[in-house]
Amino acid sequence: MADSARELAPRQAAVLAAFQAFLAADSLLDSLAAFEALAEAAGASSSVMHALQELNHFKVKQLLSHLTTISENEKNGSTALEGQRIVVVGAGPGGLRSAIQARSLGAQVTVLEMRPRFTRHNVLKLWPGVVDDLLGLGLKVLQPKFGTTGSEKISIRRLQLVLLKIALLVGCKMCLEEPFGCLLPPSGERDLWRIACGVDRELECDVVVGSDGENSMVARAAGFDSSFTQFSKTIGITFNFEKSSSAEETRLKEFSRSRQFFQSWFSEVEQKTGVSLENFVYFKDETHYFVMAASYQSLIAAGILKELRKTPRELVASDNVDPLAVCRFARHMAELVGLPKGIHFAQGARGPDIGVFDFTAKRSSQASAKVLEAPSGQRLLVTLVGDAAVAPFWPLGTGANKAILGAYDACHAMVCMAKKGASRASPEQIQAALQRQYDIFVTMKQLASASGTRPNAAADPGNSGRRNKSWCLDPETRYCNIGLSMSPEMGSSLHVPVGEAMLPYPHDGEAGPDLLDVMSCENESMLGSEVMGVMLEDVIEDGDGHGPSATAAASYVVPEDILDWLAAHPHVQSTADLREAILGS
Repeated sequence: MADSARELAPRQAAVLAAFQAFLAADSLLDSLAAFEALAEAAGASSSVMHALQELNHFKVKQLLSHLTTISENEKNGSTALEGQRIVVVGAGPGGLRSAIQARSLGAQVTVLEMRPRFTRHNVLKLWPGVVDDLLGLGLKVLQPKFGTTGSEKISIRRLQLVLLKIALLVGCKMCLEEPFGCLLPPSGERDLWRIACGVDRELECDVVVGSDGENSMVARAAGFDSSFTQFSKTIGITFNFEKSSSAEETRLKEFSRSRQFFQSWFSEVEQKTGVSLENFVYFKDETHYFVMAASYQSLIAAGILKELRKTPRELVASDNVDPLAVCRFARHMAELVGLPKGIHFAQGARGPDIGVFDFTAKRSSQASAKVLEAPSGQRLLVTLVGDAAVAPFWPLGTGANKAILGAYDACHAMVCMAKKGASRASPEQIQAALQRQYDIFVTMKQLASASGTRPNAAADPGNSGRRNKSWCLDPETRYCNIGLSMSPEMGSSLHVPVGEAMLPYPHDGEAGPDLLDVMSCENESMLGSEVMGVMLEDVIEDGDGHGPSATAAASYVVPEDILDWLAAHPHVQSTADLREAILGS
């Protein structure tokens, strides 16, 4: 016994040192390397979680208390997805949260990520229920500074790192620089569906989760239809500066402003920079984060954009942007809010973290879940989360919040299919499950704020009021009203028999063209003349999406969350009104 104890002590010390290095890892690659070192310290005969349970260390105990309760929140227990092979494409917040939840329910989970780095410093403003969800996963253990700025915000890269570490600890596998290729149907009755990825690599799967962004390859491969909406033609600009703990920077106040309410301030900005802004937001977390919308005409006049081009995509192409002019403008704005002169830019993947982009074209999937059935009977569930399901309408700030909600929805679909025995269920049962999933998706898509979600924590003054999570796989625990939007019957269209010759799905534009490619910058209408979209005036007059304007262009349905936003702003009757109101809400 004494000899065994002497052997255990050095191993525990090695595990603790490796765990602390894992906590401190500050990049994707460093986190993966630190986890490998942690697994090596744990030894081949022990899992990482088992090795951590042997440690008497407060941070280890804190984190384990969170990780061991993830599956306990589910009434279905921790084996609802036992034996299921889940492939998550994309390591964004929605994809990683889906992976964690699926793994906690017993699935084998592999996450594919094309990029070797998390570089997005942009700061997210989280809804209370989402904050509670992340705190329940152990966010404060991995990111103690969360909430110390007086607001519950976090950068995208930091949220990805936190979720990545949790995913690794619960047993998810991570594959870097593995691009998604296509879906491959079973070649025989006993085979599974597969996805092609990387170089000559195939992965068997029962479920594929598309978390690969607004232009999702998973969505295209599975034949999901999309709708498009283009609003005002302002151009988005973001930049991030390094943040120190100096008193000067600590005293700075976050703020957001709309030209409608701060005309003199915006006029002053235009006089100093030559750029006509419509709105402006300054947040601080790990960086000083700025995001704003400017008229493209003033950006051309100020030399930030070199010339007028035919489409928004061409307009904001890298060869049409003068990065030095952007940096000069960024420094003007930094000084205007009180940042010290000479402050350094935060570094992104290709140098200073600055961006010029068109954020006004919104792509939205028509559904979030679909079942593909091979000729030999095997069924594949494909679900979409994050921007792959519904790209956020920028003024509402809903992106990451809906991604986390969508992760729960995706796992709800997985459990429903597993319970029915997807290979044995009747077509009617599959269609009913998909219809329910569609109703949940429509409910989520319509959310414009946290007001449509249920609370996610019981009051506990001893732990900042956030301890006992309320959300679980049951969507009734997350959404106030499901299926009240008179959703059309979609279940039968989402259960698709697929022949081998049909995959990968040809993306022939049936779901609509990419507005960034076809919208004309010279056309002053909000929707380019080449796009049979729904004009703003039609949207306001025909808010339910079923009137003549929608019928004339059935492939282009304005997402319900935008309709809700417009309904709350009845004075918006034109492009100019929209620009005035875009942040006034």
